[in-house]
Amino acid sequence: MQSNSILIVEDEQVVRNIMAEVITYLGYDVTVAADGTTAIDNLCKKNYVLVISDLGLPDFDGIELIHRMRKMGLGIPVLIIGGVDENTGVDKCRGLAGCHYVSKPFDIKEIGMMIEKLINPKSAESGQKANFNI
Repeated sequence: MQSNSILIVEDEQVVRNIMAEVITYLGYDVTVAADGTTAIDNLCKKNYVLVISDLGLPDFDGIELIHRMRKMGLGIPVLIIGGVDENTGVDKCRGLAGCHYVSKPFDIKEIGMMIEKLINPKSAESGQKANFNI
C-alpha cells in the first residue's frame, strides 16, 4: 500500500500549522518539521510521497535538504516554497530532478493542485480534477 504521508518543513509556526491543517483536510497524513535536521530525522523513520519545504530554513536551506535526500536515495518530489525575491531558489530548483518551486505569498488552492499533480501525475495529465473545496 502506498503511503499517503506528506512532510512539511517550515520554520514559521503559523505558516506550518495552516499548511498542515489544510493538507490534512485534503486527506493526507501530515508530519511537520521546523528545520532541515528534524526533516531528515523524519525521512529516516517514515515513507513520504511528497516533501513541502520552505527555501529558507534555520539550519540549512531547502535546496540542501533535497541534496541530502538524494544522497539518502530518496527520489520523492519536493515542493520548495520561497519568497518572490528568492530567484536563486528558482534557478537552483530547476537543476534538480523532482524539485518544484512556488513563490510566497501563495494561494493554498494552488498548493493543493500542485500536491495532486506531483503525487498523481497521471490523474493530472488525463484531466481528472481533484476536489479542492477549501
